[in-house]
Amino acid sequence: WLKWHEPFAALWRNDPVPRSCVLDTSKQPSMSFNPISAMHHAFDAVTGAGSPTAAASAGGGAPTGHSNPTPSSVFQSVTGTARQRELDEATRELGELRFQHEELAKQTFALKHQLRKQTQKRLKDQTTYVDTFKEFSQMSMATIAGWITAKTAGLALDEIFKNFIDDASVVDIVSRALYAVFVLVSVPLMDWLLNTARIRNEVHHRDHGGFMADQLRLVKICQPMFSAWGWKDLVESLLKYAGNTFLSTFVASLIITTILIVVQVTPCFRWAFDNVRNKGNSLIARMLHNLSNLGLAVGFAWNSVFEYGPNELINKVRAPMFALMIQVLYYFLVSTIIVWIIAKVSDEHEDPKPGAKAGDKEDVEKAQAAKHDAAHEHLKHAKTLDEVGDLAVHFAADVGDEVADASRDVLLKALHFVYAWAQLDTIEALYFTYLLQCSGPATCSYQSNFAFALAATFIFGRVAAALKLEKQDSEWNRVLQDLTIKALSLNTGWAWASYCRTAVLSAVAYEDQVTPLGMYAIFTAFAWVCISILHHRLEIERRHWNKVIQKEAGIAEIPTSASRRRAAPGPEARREG
Repeated sequence: WLKWHEPFAALWRNDPVPRSCVLDTSKQPSMSFNPISAMHHAFDAVTGAGSPTAAASAGGGAPTGHSNPTPSSVFQSVTGTARQRELDEATRELGELRFQHEELAKQTFALKHQLRKQTQKRLKDQTTYVDTFKEFSQMSMATIAGWITAKTAGLALDEIFKNFIDDASVVDIVSRALYAVFVLVSVPLMDWLLNTARIRNEVHHRDHGGFMADQLRLVKICQPMFSAWGWKDLVESLLKYAGNTFLSTFVASLIITTILIVVQVTPCFRWAFDNVRNKGNSLIARMLHNLSNLGLAVGFAWNSVFEYGPNELINKVRAPMFALMIQVLYYFLVSTIIVWIIAKVSDEHEDPKPGAKAGDKEDVEKAQAAKHDAAHEHLKHAKTLDEVGDLAVHFAADVGDEVADASRDVLLKALHFVYAWAQLDTIEALYFTYLLQCSGPATCSYQSNFAFALAATFIFGRVAAALKLEKQDSEWNRVLQDLTIKALSLNTGWAWASYCRTAVLSAVAYEDQVTPLGMYAIFTAFAWVCISILHHRLEIERRHWNKVIQKEAGIAEIPTSASRRRAAPGPEARREG
């Protein structure tokens, strides 16, 4: 059909054709249409057959400069034209397909990029949520474990020393002091044992399963709280013995803070801090470094100073609504002051801000230590009094900087606990004082304390995880966010501690044969069993979540270079691929 398409198309377009191509119907025997004859006439019209030039050539006339085309040449010409048109059409369609493919590839790449970003953001948010809830749970469990262990040990020591000392307040001070010294030695010893080469892998590699490994990690998490509650109970006993007046509380808080600052400035403490920071395993260094866990004790002392005035006003009013108003105003005032102080100290300090990387802080600390060591070397080689005097001035400046750093560290830790107590007192004033009309958790039933602790666990955990996902721009909001998250975890532990206290007292009232010490011992064992099981379950869920994250993020499917070399396909496999 393609070969004969052009002749018929010429007739259809009414192109000028020779007269010989016109059908003379008068000479035809009939009016019927002969397709063969029409096809020959169409061929003559295209090739010029029947024209004068063709007739002259056929009659032996002079040549006209070109020969008549043969049917094969005409067929080749027609076929070449059709193929060229087909080639042009195919090229045009191929260009359009290529353009569409490029546009589709761009859209696919943009969609994959957007999907990858959304997936990464979702996985990052979920990981942050899980990590926040894990830290929240661990801090709450460590708070409960530290409190109930210190309480039970203190009651046991009271039973021993009350046979030798008549004054109950003195017995309380001696018992708490002995327990504080015990944790000062035993906690670093446990830490030293957990950092031995044999146990370190089980403790630090969190992907290792097993109930025993999880319990070792639980002990390591609770170690700071053992020391914190031991020293806090000692400070509380000293303040009670001093009379709990404003002046005595203020003086005692000042003395405790000064002692702690002086201890942290000493060279031996700096050596211990560097040894622990560099993952050393010196037992003496860990004992000295354990003194840095006294933030709860200092915070309790200064919290007694801050809340002295509000407590006096609350004791003078009778309406629960007025007590709640006073507590809320106190919380707003003290939280504003604490946030302003922490933000101011963070801006003026030369170290990186809390949001900076840990490596930046370590670099600054190493630079300061190198500067201090260099000054010591210069002092050894100093020969004249002028050189010694200059070095003494430098040493005085260094000591001043170290005192400022130690004061800043102690102040920040204390203010964190003051803010946490202010937050807890405000929530307890709303729930116990205003709604249940109790003076506090100790005067309400254990059912009320259990409901409060249970609600605090779920609500505070959700709030802490939600706050962690928010990105704060200003330093003020970042400080307030960090304070709130830490306070919520501590307050959850303190809420459960209040429930334990009221539950033990209620059980003692029912069981006359069991002493408070025996009931606390039973409750301590029960609490440790529950905490151990809950921590083990949390670790199982955390490991499962890490596997899910790796699977969704494609981390598990990414081969290493060695595995890629081992699994490299051969030439035949590559050709087939």
